[in-house]
Amino acid sequence: MFPISSLIPAISLLILTVACTSPGAQDTVSDTESVIPQDKWDNVEDWKISNPKESTRTRGYILMEMDNMVTAWNNLLLSAGRGADQQKFRVLDEKISHRAAKDLRIFLEELETGPTRNRQVSAMALGFSRSERAMAPLLAALEDNASTVRANAALGLGLLSITDTPLGGLIAMLEAEEAGERGNASWAIEELLKSGADGAPALEAARHGLFDTEPSVQVHCVLILARLGDSKSLGDMSLMLRSDRLLVVRAASRAITKLGLDDSHSKGRAARILTAALLENKEGQKRASLLRDLQLLSSSNYGDEDTAWIEWANRLPEG
Repeated sequence: MFPISSLIPAISLLILTVACTSPGAQDTVSDTESVIPQDKWDNVEDWKISNPKESTRTRGYILMEMDNMVTAWNNLLLSAGRGADQQKFRVLDEKISHRAAKDLRIFLEELETGPTRNRQVSAMALGFSRSERAMAPLLAALEDNASTVRANAALGLGLLSITDTPLGGLIAMLEAEEAGERGNASWAIEELLKSGADGAPALEAARHGLFDTEPSVQVHCVLILARLGDSKSLGDMSLMLRSDRLLVVRAASRAITKLGLDDSHSKGRAARILTAALLENKEGQKRASLLRDLQLLSSSNYGDEDTAWIEWANRLPEG
């Protein structure tokens, strides 16, 4: 299968957690250090994620620990490259999931009744828990009175990736005023489509999202439309190739390529869109990305000269 989302780096995610406060003074843990300090990344596999005195773990400690871990996860997600960094990320992801599942009851309670910052952390934790029990509370949290909680609830639903998750709340969030909400909702919808959810209800909202002011929304919406096989959006996708954001250009180019590969009737149009963009980009990263996708679409390499690519594209039927 054509990996349309493999090119999208972690920067397209918006993760909105902050240091949490405990529900009451009796739960405060003042001497908790960062769960995995930066100078210990080399030994991340050996680090424990819980207080050695397991019986003394307070609710405040649990929330603070989760917040620290998710912050570390987010920082590594934004910076991890390949090899060892990716291994560190996978290990940390597994540890967060283990802790979130272990303390599921606490995070469910905090999401429902806790203060804002605790609800933020709990929404993320419930996503990492991979528990079906978390889906309904997270759906309800899409209507929380705090934007950051709503955004984290959207991200939590994407992390859960339960196929039969209703998309209505996430689709509505694509019209939210806050960019963080729209970005996380678009990412969550894309993740749910990957898991097999029916994305048809998101079609019109994703088309509208191509013109969002937030690059991450544009990126995820164009990938949603590619997964839905929406060849009618090829014209709008072509406009995205003129973006000054490389991430947006790469996503649009990859989506156009996928549509051309999946539908023989769209291949000619996709090829001409990409070659037209190639003519507008004589050098640089945009051109390199376009050339790679043209090679994928053509299953050939006509080199770096525009003329050969134009001739190939013009030989394809109109569709």
